[in-house]
Amino acid sequence: MVGALLQAARCQREQGHAYVRLDIGQAQQYLDAARAVFVAAEYPIEIALCDYFSAYAQVEHNDYPEALGAAQAARSRFVALGLPFFVAWSDLEIGFIRLRLNDYAAAVTHLTRARAQLLACGAVSDASACEINLGVAQNEESL
Repeated sequence: MVGALLQAARCQREQGHAYVRLDIGQAQQYLDAARAVFVAAEYPIEIALCDYFSAYAQVEHNDYPEALGAAQAARSRFVALGLPFFVAWSDLEIGFIRLRLNDYAAAVTHLTRARAQLLACGAVSDASACEINLGVAQNEESL
């Protein structure tokens, strides 16, 4: 029974991710419902993924302060779990959010850290997203 409940929650998490660009309210409902199951089951990686996708959903709808909190929560969990690729993904997201919040120095810090870790993990295309955003942040910071 527990296995089926957890699998259903994983499906809800994926539904939430899929709905991000279609209906933020529906996306967040799916993510919140899945997160509640994972909290009750004490599955920290699944909680972190829900937080990460929640941050992504908020970014897609320009709610950067809310997105920042969710991305930082996800990053903290990924650090605690020792998952460097997901920490880097979170740093990329936080860097992008900081860029949108005009906090260029923090954006550069997160994007630089993300780029280095993503390259170390062999995620070249994700690292290139860091480079693009780093260029924007450094340009804005110099103005």
